[in-house]
Amino acid sequence: MPARLTKPNCSKRKWNHKGCGNTLREEWRSLTAVIGQPDLPLTTVGGDLEKGWPEVNEEEAVEAIAKESPAVRIADAAEARAQTVLARAKRESIPDIQVRGGMEYNNELLGSAPIAKGWEGIAEVAVQIPLFNRNQGNVSAARADIDRALQEKKRIALTLRERAASAVDQYANARLMAMEYRDELLPRAKKAYGLMVERYGQMLASYPRVLDAQRKLYELQLDYIAALESVWTNGIALQGYLLTDGLEAPARPGEVDRPVRETNVPMPERTVSPRESTRNP
Repeated sequence: MPARLTKPNCSKRKWNHKGCGNTLREEWRSLTAVIGQPDLPLTTVGGDLEKGWPEVNEEEAVEAIAKESPAVRIADAAEARAQTVLARAKRESIPDIQVRGGMEYNNELLGSAPIAKGWEGIAEVAVQIPLFNRNQGNVSAARADIDRALQEKKRIALTLRERAASAVDQYANARLMAMEYRDELLPRAKKAYGLMVERYGQMLASYPRVLDAQRKLYELQLDYIAALESVWTNGIALQGYLLTDGLEAPARPGEVDRPVRETNVPMPERTVSPRESTRNP
């Protein structure tokens, strides 16, 4: 391989190596913040990406997210609150009679100086006029709030279905890619690399060809790891109702404009099959 082509490739690999180091440190800081241990030193995380993939039934996952998500529960609470307000408004159609009684000390002003008259008993009766207004305005407003809460609940369910469909698509594609790498592409690449090393030992292949086969094997391994990462992240997101940020404050009942924490919903780029990527370089 000419030196003028080798040097740029080496520089690119060094830059990629440094960039990966920076990414690793930033991802570690994010992880330690989420688990509540920001002072945890950088170390190797236990576990095996290739074992125990999250098993997700697509239809069941979408239905669970649309019906059991905390966002839906928040919408249910808003609807229940609106129903309670309506019941209260109906009860208040006849105003309450306010009665007050007690004792008070009278300092009557005569001229410029107050003269103590002593303790006096008082009794007051008050009522809102008109007597029978049926509280129509508050009842209508409460019914409008119920209608809005019901429509908001439907909107949330549809929004969650839309987000879940994207996550399910990413999960299914990533799973297919991971299986294709594991069962077909990587075994063939390992075999090709082994044959190239053997031919090099027999002086039937040049060393640059060995390096090229090794590079292709490493690239496939990186793609395989990326596919596994997508399987895990999207699978866990689907199992966790699409809530992926443990530090964001949840929405409160009544915040009908922000019941779905859309920043928490995973929206990764569409994955492409390895065979399709080879057809479209």
